[in-house]
Amino acid sequence: MLSISTTGRLANVATITTVGAHNLIPGNIVDVFCTSNASFNGSFVTVSTTPTPTSFTYSNFGFDVTAGPSGSATGTIKVNAVKDGNIIPNMRAVADYAFSALSSYVSNRIQENDTKVQTYDFDTSGVSKISFEVDGTQKAFIDNFGMTFGNIQITTNGISNISNDNIIIDNVLNIQNRIGTPSTPVGYVKLYSKNAPGNGGTGLFFVNTLGTTDELISKTRALLISLII
Repeated sequence: MLSISTTGRLANVATITTVGAHNLIPGNIVDVFCTSNASFNGSFVTVSTTPTPTSFTYSNFGFDVTAGPSGSATGTIKVNAVKDGNIIPNMRAVADYAFSALSSYVSNRIQENDTKVQTYDFDTSGVSKISFEVDGTQKAFIDNFGMTFGNIQITTNGISNISNDNIIIDNVLNIQNRIGTPSTPVGYVKLYSKNAPGNGGTGLFFVNTLGTTDELISKTRALLISLII
């Protein structure tokens, strides 16, 4: 809040001089309370802050008033922080706004530089998926079909290569023993194992789409049977 030194008005443009620099900029909203001439009072948008750092003008209808020593006046002016969009509010207002904004903000990504995990939803992006990118290249994603790593796709109960018919297992494959025989499949062959090997000596069995179930025979048993025959 600053004290008013002089007032003046010419052609409905008021000029006010303050005691000390006002630090206003054109467009600020100021509350003028002139105790010596109430016709200058009100909330006004500053039009100009020239010619000096201690004077400013605004539109103000009324009779002309000579500025300068003969226009000396009393009163105060202050910036209206509530109405003025150019004024930064107090710290509490900033903190409250930030808390409110962040409490409802939900990020759709985890990212460092060009490596990130990002979610997409059909309602916003036209596709629903979770994408995994490493150094800017998508390495995997999860969508309604399942999870895809490179060319390998894992669905509810299947693993497939979406590029070709080749799947390489570069490790020991462990098949857990079953007690009974699996149901007859449609369109493929089921391979399973049993704790007690049969005549084939492997304990590795199959059941095909015809319902045929049998044991894969070992090399030793196959050689023995061929000698007997």
